Amino acid sequence: MVLLACTLCDVRLKSAESFLQHAASTEHRMSYLQNIYTVNRTHMIANKNDIQISATLNNDCPKYVKEDHGMISMFLKDGTIGKANVYLKNAGNNCVMLHHIVTLYQCKNIKISDKYDATLGSKIIKLNKGAMYAINFETLEGGVGVQELPVVFQFTADDSDKYFYILRILCVQFLDDISAATLPNSVFERPPLVPYMEQPPRPGCYVPGKPLPGHFKNEKSALKLFSHYYPDFLRTLVKIKFNVKRIKDPELIKKNKEILRLMNEGLNPSNYMDWYQTQLWIEEIQCELDLCRYNQINVPLFRSPEDDFGDSTECIAIKVPGMTEKQPQILLGYSVFIRYTGKRAPTFEGIVHKIVEETIYLAFSDEFMNQFECGTAVDIQFWYNRIPYIRCHDALFHNRQLRHILFPSLPRTPCPVPENSLQFYDFRVASNHEQKQAVIAMVHNFSAPAPYILFGPPGTGKTLTIVEAIKQIAKVKSDCHMLVSGPSNSCCDLLTERLLDHISSDKIIRLMAKSRQVRTIPPRVREVTLIEDDEILIPSDDTLATYKIIVTTFCTAAKVLIEPTGGRLVCSFTHVFLDECGHGQEPEALVPLLGLGKSVVLAGDPKQLGPVVHSKFCNSDGRFFKENGLDQSLLERLMNRDEYKPDRLTGIYNTRMVTKLLDNYRSHANILHIPNQLFYNSELRIRGDKRIINSFLHWKELPNKDVPLIFHGVNGKDAREGECPSYFNPQEVSRVVFYVKKLKSDNRVKAADIGIVVPYRAQIYKIRTALRNQFQEWASELRVGSPEEFQGDERRVIIVSTVRASAELLHNDIFLQLGFLRNPKRFNVAVTRAQSLLVVVGCPWLLQRDKSWGDLLAYCRSKNAYVGCNYDALKRDEISNVYEAYEQLHIDLAQGEEEE
Repeated sequence: MVLLACTLCDVRLKSAESFLQHAASTEHRMSYLQNIYTVNRTHMIANKNDIQISATLNNDCPKYVKEDHGMISMFLKDGTIGKANVYLKNAGNNCVMLHHIVTLYQCKNIKISDKYDATLGSKIIKLNKGAMYAINFETLEGGVGVQELPVVFQFTADDSDKYFYILRILCVQFLDDISAATLPNSVFERPPLVPYMEQPPRPGCYVPGKPLPGHFKNEKSALKLFSHYYPDFLRTLVKIKFNVKRIKDPELIKKNKEILRLMNEGLNPSNYMDWYQTQLWIEEIQCELDLCRYNQINVPLFRSPEDDFGDSTECIAIKVPGMTEKQPQILLGYSVFIRYTGKRAPTFEGIVHKIVEETIYLAFSDEFMNQFECGTAVDIQFWYNRIPYIRCHDALFHNRQLRHILFPSLPRTPCPVPENSLQFYDFRVASNHEQKQAVIAMVHNFSAPAPYILFGPPGTGKTLTIVEAIKQIAKVKSDCHMLVSGPSNSCCDLLTERLLDHISSDKIIRLMAKSRQVRTIPPRVREVTLIEDDEILIPSDDTLATYKIIVTTFCTAAKVLIEPTGGRLVCSFTHVFLDECGHGQEPEALVPLLGLGKSVVLAGDPKQLGPVVHSKFCNSDGRFFKENGLDQSLLERLMNRDEYKPDRLTGIYNTRMVTKLLDNYRSHANILHIPNQLFYNSELRIRGDKRIINSFLHWKELPNKDVPLIFHGVNGKDAREGECPSYFNPQEVSRVVFYVKKLKSDNRVKAADIGIVVPYRAQIYKIRTALRNQFQEWASELRVGSPEEFQGDERRVIIVSTVRASAELLHNDIFLQLGFLRNPKRFNVAVTRAQSLLVVVGCPWLLQRDKSWGDLLAYCRSKNAYVGCNYDALKRDEISNVYEAYEQLHIDLAQGEEEE
């Protein structure tokens, strides 16, 4: 079927008739007007023909007026009014005529007027050389929020009949104490481009730094860090964004065509290694380029005070502006190379030993520390840890041995009949049909040799089911040797704690990287971790073979599976379990799969957040690795294969291959309604403890006492400051604090029961600061984090601050304005963390443009669960007013320019 696309509205339509209906719709007409406005906005805000527009206050305003990129903003305390003068000045030598002053739509809190009623279209104003004309900009009383009004001034020069236009957006921000304290501290400026630096030196060409405690670094291990290194031509292509017009070298053109040929083939068994190896290289190059933003030139170095490092290795501290944004993230063990400014040699390596906010502590060699003089100027170059990439490349090398897992087919043998009934450890699993069915399938290996998939939507007890299956296998199969793996330490720690409920500690070992700090390991997990003198140790192969169950992360699994020197496989298992498989890149998942288990289980939810990817070229929805980018996990790719799809007629999965858990034990029905509808075919059943999921019904702040949902519309304004690219929203910070204050005064929940989900790091910082100022120590128990940080977690109460906002209704760049919010998986994770109350704080005018957020907004309105700023669906008469304004200004809507 050929779909017709409306790029303005980002919709696909099935027929010419439906396309024409869409083109006549209110929504499309508004998008059309917004597009004209957005395309011409930059040109229109520029001063022209010596006409200058400025503003000053004309009363004792509680705040101030600010001019920035065509916007004149008045900042007021909520509940007050303000007045300002907008001056039109003719700074040229020739006379200029002011014909019209037109507002493109109405704004109830902003009023403009002038002495001779030019704002009413009553008179043409003549501006002679040096003349000024004042427009009165007044505000009416309003609550916390932002109102914006675009005003177009239409002129002609004295010797011409051609119109020219200048646009100004009049803005008023009403602030309470919290939002006022959260305003930008400085003007946002993009970080300066860092001077180009060569690639870091190879081993033997620099003086190595001191490794982290417990790490041993010799020349052989240093050389290993440069195995599977990306080819130089690929770095060149990534730097020029694969723009063929910028490629002159014939050899480079040839290499680019080879990559395009690979992409056009699509993923298949014969090109599997090239497909993912190329993506890993591109991703690594992007990581390297991203880290360049931290490079510094001609920076003085100073020794750290002794109190900063205590009894540990002496370090040198370096401040790294913007590092707290974690874009990209700097981790312990990363390398930093320094050279004396103006000299190419020698080069010294510093190892990151400690990180405190925007300061990193580097340990250098004794040679450097003995000759170093405080204040010496150096050039600083950051480098990353290549070990995870190397392990993925090693795993890809063995992909042929995993063909039955990576490209599975339906089993040819009859489904085995269980010999005896299982005695379940957890009565909850025994009483849940889907969970019980999944455990039996995993224990008896129904899907072999293909992997078995446990599809676990939010709150359905996926981890509980996996743990029960592992316990049953350990009980009924005396010769089992299981590898249990997950993408993160927190995932593996949880699995370990649950397994220890019924499995003795002498049968299970938690294997982890030496770089992990022992104090971060939960007490029960520490009991089954090999630790000596506060240092994590890696057991020998013989020792590991004595355990029935080894629990480790995807990356660390390489320590027991791949020989460090030759990359040969050294160990095998009877069973391999991958939990949260949807959260890791496919090459990462290959590492534990090298355990070559006869039984393989992949568990996760392809509808929740997938792998984190740095390079846009490695996204499945991009123009390169279509449908099979690094952002698509192995779990998601397999579930798109016919073997794992539900029956087309019945919608039921083949339970020999996959089980979808359906009973949700977490959320109230109203909270789950939209994600259940959007992502799970409305199949999830509400099975949560009613004492918990109903605990916020009839809460005094609920607009509908029977619906534990609040969508609080805020006319806010997103902002940035300094060199930080992340967004924050002062008005939304104020609303979040408002709800936390209401919750604190209610004895239904403790601080630890409240989670605040925010997609932008700057907003996380602003909210934490505001909460700390308001509630001191009590606020430390609240969790404020990104959707990624909340994946797998739950809270009685979830407050979501969506951050992005624009009160300028005609400014239309949905892709830019929505940013992270356009990711449906991110939406799914954010709203499904809540058990008994969900509060969404955001700009309805912007969120309505996204499918997921728009559906939630519409649902809240249908349930009378919407509060906040006045929000109505678009009305035809409002759009007609905008059309009339364009016509009054003689702007040709077909071209977006003035008529001749």
